[in-house]
Amino acid sequence: GLIPKPLPYGVGQKLPKGSDLVMQIHYHRTGKEERDRTRIGLYFCKNEVRSHFMAIPVPGLFFSIPAGRKDYKIDSTIKLTEDVFAHWMVPHMHLLGKDIELIAYFPDGKELSLIKIPEWDYNWQEMYQFKEPLKLPKDTVLRIRATYDNSEDSPLNPHSPPRNVMIGEQTTNEMCFVFVGVSSSKPGW
Repeated sequence: GLIPKPLPYGVGQKLPKGSDLVMQIHYHRTGKEERDRTRIGLYFCKNEVRSHFMAIPVPGLFFSIPAGRKDYKIDSTIKLTEDVFAHWMVPHMHLLGKDIELIAYFPDGKELSLIKIPEWDYNWQEMYQFKEPLKLPKDTVLRIRATYDNSEDSPLNPHSPPRNVMIGEQTTNEMCFVFVGVSSSKPGW
């Protein structure tokens, strides 16, 4: 359901001849027969691809969110092993999410909040595109910080009374990611 956002001129993702496309779709039971209206659109580059694109996940690591916890914190990092340019970000949490932030710590000691959503709303998940691609040099650390509310006060808590919520794919489970769309001109990337 995201609005397509084209990549900049000369940036593309290789799709070799004979490739299979695999999509992961999370369906939620409604108790009745439903009709799937999934569609995919592919846009082919009409010019030479000079920079190759991929999406990388920055995971917020956890196993379960304890029942009754109002401010359960997640704080995880990854370090980039290549120079890349960031084009967009997609933060992803489920119903218990309260806030999420992705911060870049550059090798020169500078830091930059790439996205901060202080009041997470599961129904407003979107792709956030940079006005201009942002250079993230090798050894940049990406830090994801998020908070969950698994208390009785949480308006979207699917469990009453609250129960431990595991990481998982159902809406009533939880996730914590910021997917970052990046490109590199490194050959074979």
